[in-house]
Amino acid sequence: MSQILILTKNCLADIQLQQDLQKLSFEVFNSCSILDLLQADFDVSQLLRFFKIVILSESLSEPDVSLVMPHLKAYDIFIVRRDHEEPDEKQQALWTELGVDAWLVPTDSPTKMREKLLGPLYQRMSESGEVDLRSSGLQNRYLLNSFAKCAPGQGEGTLPGDFLRNLQENFSDQE
Repeated sequence: MSQILILTKNCLADIQLQQDLQKLSFEVFNSCSILDLLQADFDVSQLLRFFKIVILSESLSEPDVSLVMPHLKAYDIFIVRRDHEEPDEKQQALWTELGVDAWLVPTDSPTKMREKLLGPLYQRMSESGEVDLRSSGLQNRYLLNSFAKCAPGQGEGTLPGDFLRNLQENFSDQE
């Protein structure tokens, strides 16, 4: 599961987007406050490190986007602009120049939204050599496959010590 931050001027205006993303198994945080902090040049690096994707709501004007983009580009975050309609070539060029990686429109189906968000994000992660199993939801499958490979022949009901240590290191306290 990927964590998404929606930066907006009106949290209520983006509830449908939030719900659509949650139906796709994204963890979504919708915030006006973080937008205010970014615009006021506060250091929000500790907060932004939790998110892989930031969506700039259609409630943000172009000057608002221009103001926060330098702050967001400082982090390794996939930045998405949401607007009321598909951008023309000029608008796409402007957004790309600002650092926007992708864009969404309200008419995007859930499948199209998922592909617009995850496709380029995974490609970017593989190009940089970063494989974040925890945020991509692959960690459990990796651990289960490791268990399946090392469990047979280890005796009835026993697990190899290395596997257990690996299991403990890779899961959070809640898991």
